[in-house]
Amino acid sequence: MLWWGTIVGKNTRPFFRALPSFVIWELWRKRNMMKHEEKQTSVARIIHIVTRNVYMLERLRKPCMSCPIKWSGMLIEWTRYIPKFKIKRVSWEFPPNEWVKYNTDGASRGNSGCSSYAFCLRNDRGDVEYAE
Repeated sequence: MLWWGTIVGKNTRPFFRALPSFVIWELWRKRNMMKHEEKQTSVARIIHIVTRNVYMLERLRKPCMSCPIKWSGMLIEWTRYIPKFKIKRVSWEFPPNEWVKYNTDGASRGNSGCSSYAFCLRNDRGDVEYAE
């Protein structure tokens, strides 16, 4: 339980929180294989699979990182990682003369959760003519 509460950087928190779940899952799977299928497995194999799963999570969540598939290398890379931000200026432009511009926006919480939308029509001077 202490692992989940470990104080780590914001960038590495998802990895530290996922690790105990990976370990418990693999131990449960291997236990069932040994009990029901009579297949033996080594501790080294379990460690390898957990490491691979954490590595795959890292590749999915942070594709720009280049971590080795070893614990020591992963931990060093996670503590050094600083996300890169790309800032791009976006500005609204007036529509051509005697035209209106239709601007929309929407938001959703979850796949089938609450959602909303809004739109407005602006004339060639930028004045709102209609909004909903």
